[in-house]
Amino acid sequence: MPALSSDPPPELHLRQGETFRCPLRGAGAAGYDWRWTIDGDPAAIAVAVEPSVPGPTPAPSPNRPTVGSIGLILVVRGVHPGIARLNMVLARPARSIAPPLQSFSVAVTVS
Repeated sequence: MPALSSDPPPELHLRQGETFRCPLRGAGAAGYDWRWTIDGDPAAIAVAVEPSVPGPTPAPSPNRPTVGSIGLILVVRGVHPGIARLNMVLARPARSIAPPLQSFSVAVTVS
């Protein structure tokens, strides 16, 4: 059964085939997106960032633009036994001088 958490943990223990889900901050409307790297055994886990809700609803007035970022969900699945470190960064494209809005790492052990 998939697990759902409200904060990314510093450590995560998954069984092969088990999935962990965690809400992520969205900032796509401001030009930011989540990127990740995997240290250790990158084949031990599969990572995805999925939308958690539909996009912003239309503005009530035609003179007001529709703006906002959708919520996101981090999905980590244990693929095969191993140890990996997932490094997540919420940043603008590489050429931007703007600093990342958020970053975190999770040590993942798959058994």
